[in-house]
Amino acid sequence: KDIFAVIDRDPACETALEVVLFFKGFAALTLHRVARFYYYSQGRFTAFWLQSLASSILGVDIHPAATIGAGVMMDHGTGIVIGETAVVGDGCTMLHGVTLGGTGKDHNVDRHPKVGAQVLIGASASLLGNIHIGDGSKIGAGSVVLGNVPAGATAVGAPAKIIGHVKEKDPAAQLKHCFSSLNLKGLSSLATSSTLDSSLSSSTNTLVKNSNHNCCDLFREYIHLAEKAPPGTITIKTLGGLLKHHKEVTSAEIGATFFALDTQNKGYISMQNFLQRGKECIQANCRSLSPTIIDNLIRDAH
Repeated sequence: KDIFAVIDRDPACETALEVVLFFKGFAALTLHRVARFYYYSQGRFTAFWLQSLASSILGVDIHPAATIGAGVMMDHGTGIVIGETAVVGDGCTMLHGVTLGGTGKDHNVDRHPKVGAQVLIGASASLLGNIHIGDGSKIGAGSVVLGNVPAGATAVGAPAKIIGHVKEKDPAAQLKHCFSSLNLKGLSSLATSSTLDSSLSSSTNTLVKNSNHNCCDLFREYIHLAEKAPPGTITIKTLGGLLKHHKEVTSAEIGATFFALDTQNKGYISMQNFLQRGKECIQANCRSLSPTIIDNLIRDAH
């Protein structure tokens, strides 16, 4: 599957023999799979020797304990670093310079990213900490991702922020690094200006700090759009207000819930839409809440 993934996704590759002989991303991944076998078969020194070999010769450093699914393509490969407790799902594509790094130095701690299936990670992107990247999402080149990214979302910038829903079903196979492959709508003006800025604009930063809930920084542009939402609609700030009394609900869960609701990327949804889909989306993303509590929240919003 790794070989066919390269043939299917890389237009510079025409045959399986080319992949085996010349593509160092594939070579590094193959070495890692062998190293992982030895790592869990009482051959730690052999595993680390293979890791060192791949790092020194191929420029790809993958800890033998990392879990990598089938059909993964490491395009170019140079500079890719994947930490000990990282997980990469089936069918992912990552370009050169990608880092799946950890935070902290404690032993036996789950400290690296968990990447879902069919995720596209652009060149030189850094994903840091024990965060979850949802299936079918995109991470823009050069982004620094510090929080959970919902399935089907596109995150760009440093620190990264959500700018829209992915259009294609399998972004890792399509490899479209462009705005035309995003469903932006309400976020389009932000995406072409402040969204690609590596630092927070002062106005957005103020909204984040003064919002009535602790919304995850990844969704800060949705807070910006909430200020311009029509009366009577549900925004990320409205949703945060409904959930703020439930301390077990995290800011990332609030952001993921609103992202699931706002399929049109307007920055707001109608009350009718919330009444129809609110329970489903809250249940899917805020699993600590009971159905009774969720019903009460929907009733309060109405």
